[in-house]
Amino acid sequence: MKFNEKEIDACRKMAGLFGYSFDEQAIETMLMLLKNHMEADDLIDILKNVKKEYDKRNPNN
Repeated sequence: MKFNEKEIDACRKMAGLFGYSFDEQAIETMLMLLKNHMEADDLIDILKNVKKEYDKRNPNN
């Protein structure tokens, strides 16, 4: 399965929010699992909402 840079970047950012640093294989696995449940644009929207909520709860970061 091939993923675009937008999807890979979103996955890296989501992992980073939780303190993880994923290698390419981990990112591809995560995207493959997520794509089974949603479209890439839905993933981007979810990540934006996660980031907003994270920023709200952690204003000092």
